[in-house]
Amino acid sequence: MNTRHTTVALTALAVLSMGCASGASYAGGYAAPRTVDHTATVAGVSGIGIESQDLVQVSDRMVRDLMATPAFMNTTRPPRVIIDDTRFRNESNQMLNLALVVDRLRIELMRAAQGRLLFVSRQNVDLVERERTLKATGRVDGADATKRSIAGADYMLIGRIASQTSTSSGTGARANYFQITFEMVDLNSSLSIWGNLYDLKKAGADDRIYHQQ
Repeated sequence: MNTRHTTVALTALAVLSMGCASGASYAGGYAAPRTVDHTATVAGVSGIGIESQDLVQVSDRMVRDLMATPAFMNTTRPPRVIIDDTRFRNESNQMLNLALVVDRLRIELMRAAQGRLLFVSRQNVDLVERERTLKATGRVDGADATKRSIAGADYMLIGRIASQTSTSSGTGARANYFQITFEMVDLNSSLSIWGNLYDLKKAGADDRIYHQQ
């Protein structure tokens, strides 16, 4: 290899090494990844949609409100409840991962209830039935468990997220109003025994793009 080619190769190697050491870059400059508080607003990232800190606040308020409902909590037998994303609707202008929202509500309520509520995993009935079939055929032990019925539910939590957007024709500034509603429905009578709504409004010069992963 001649001197010129050697110099070019060494220069290219040096540039490559510098790039690996400093990290990837983009038009806005390099930003090193970091762990942030999920309840905090992140500068340069937060928009005028529903953020993680909003979900935390809504779930905390819902759990406190629900646990303070005498008609629901003062029972001789722990009520059985279904909380999944099959009866939650997102009718807002923002793309949302409903499973993330509902999972947080369910887990927080399970922690707060401390056995005063029982939670029916209706979405996993097929898993239970396969296991019961294995036990009934003797392929696995615990055949007596198949004599018990699959747990029924007393209540189901349903919800909806709706929004309304206003835009300034002069400045282009936008404002998003979100309303999040919850209801606990009695699965025997169809009566709604509890309900509440939580709303929030955000405004800004522009909106961020939200992605569901």
